[in-house]
Amino acid sequence: MGEQEVKAPAALEQCGLRFRELGRQWKGEGPFVNGEFYLTHIARAVSPRQEEEWIESWEGKELFRSSQLRIIDEHPITGTGHYAALRLLPDGGEPEIWWVAEPRYGAWKMDVGYREYLEMLQLTKGAFGWQFLFTRAPLGNEEFERVRDRIENMLDALPVLFPERDYEPLTERFSARLRDGCG
Repeated sequence: MGEQEVKAPAALEQCGLRFRELGRQWKGEGPFVNGEFYLTHIARAVSPRQEEEWIESWEGKELFRSSQLRIIDEHPITGTGHYAALRLLPDGGEPEIWWVAEPRYGAWKMDVGYREYLEMLQLTKGAFGWQFLFTRAPLGNEEFERVRDRIENMLDALPVLFPERDYEPLTERFSARLRDGCG
């Protein structure tokens, strides 16, 4: 399959990074209270290394080539292999944000746009697992126990460390995700 030119929506220009790259890895004092982010400017975002790999959503509703993705956030220091990527659509509409946490947790379309992703990254400080709050991942299921623990620890620690920030919407979202399993 040949290269396909896709023009990013003009709205992305107004919320992009002014840096080529921006990242940080951190560890708190408690267990699983840590995180990492490594943002790449949209103009420099590249596809995952395995161009011909197929991405299948956990729910099985989407199947597309990984070459449609452009990585905007990843974990190069801890090496989780997880990343957030823009999926630019041929019609030039609002790009999708995908959280790819394979092989263990699969690939998930997020219910936030690029601007909201950056805002939530600021709020969560890149704590591991926060992205799952914005997917339809079944957080109540056993296989997501470690993710649940990380989110719970994040929601306990961050309000203490950053009391000026409002974490209540994330706490409510987490409760709702556990209650109904699919946000």
